[in-house]
Amino acid sequence: MVNLGAQKLAKYRGDASMEAVGAEIDVGRMTWHGWEHGNRIPSKGMMIKLVALVPGLDAGDFYREPAADRSEIAQSEAA
Repeated sequence: MVNLGAQKLAKYRGDASMEAVGAEIDVGRMTWHGWEHGNRIPSKGMMIKLVALVPGLDAGDFYREPAADRSEIAQSEAA
């Protein structure tokens, strides 16, 4: 399941490669991939680097689900 932190990492990366953004904090593509896809939680040391790198990222974001899209809720309630 993708968490809010994973969403923020994906947004920060944009069209850049995972190798390129990972290199900014000295991690490889597979490590970044795990974080961005919600499969792994960064260690304390990496969390500090990520929070400094990604604007608006909070360590707690990796433990929160993204806000639900209001249009999806409205459609499901109408059904």
